[in-house]
Amino acid sequence: MKKYLSALAAALLLTGCIHFSYDGRKLEDPSKEVTLFEKNQKIEYPYEVLGTAKVSADYDNVSRDRMEQKLLDRAMEYGADAVIITGEKVALEDTDVPMRSDFNIPGFSDSENSSTSAVRRDFQSYQGDGPTTNLYRRILTAEFIKYKSDKP
Repeated sequence: MKKYLSALAAALLLTGCIHFSYDGRKLEDPSKEVTLFEKNQKIEYPYEVLGTAKVSADYDNVSRDRMEQKLLDRAMEYGADAVIITGEKVALEDTDVPMRSDFNIPGFSDSENSSTSAVRRDFQSYQGDGPTTNLYRRILTAEFIKYKSDKP
């Protein structure tokens, strides 16, 4: 019985976990506020990129909102002023997806290239025509940025 409870506890802990990776600089002072941008949004202030982040989580159990919040929390800890979401992808659980910003950029206006269409194409490319029991994960890539001067 104890063995089954341990297995159940481990499964519950794994469900809903968000994996975070970062390649870049961490500033000494954390930020007080961090803004979220999509790739196609215009940023009014000159900025520098501190680094590139990637979060991934189980597609069925973790919402995009929770993943974005994880990026915002870490960006604040790393001293960034803003986070730019540079890509979103759905992949099989055991697929290794590199930390790149050039896949499935959300926000295009035509329906064939929208982020929803891109996610649907990702599912279809793994699933094919038949039923599947594959586990999927959502992956977001982002840049942590620091404004070059104080915002007016």
